[in-house]
Amino acid sequence: MGNKKYRKQIQSFKKLIVEHLEKVERENSKIVPNRKLIKYWEKEIDKFKQELLKSEKRLKRR
Repeated sequence: MGNKKYRKQIQSFKKLIVEHLEKVERENSKIVPNRKLIKYWEKEIDKFKQELLKSEKRLKRR
């Protein structure tokens, strides 16, 4: 993969993290939030952060 692809990947993960944080915030603002859904989104956020770190490391190596 080239540097351009890693940069694009990094931007995509950042966007996904923001979107999921907004979903969690919206769900938490409900009177009766769905905790299972929130937990699922939080797990996905963690996965995205891990992949983001991997992509950043790969970019630095190049």
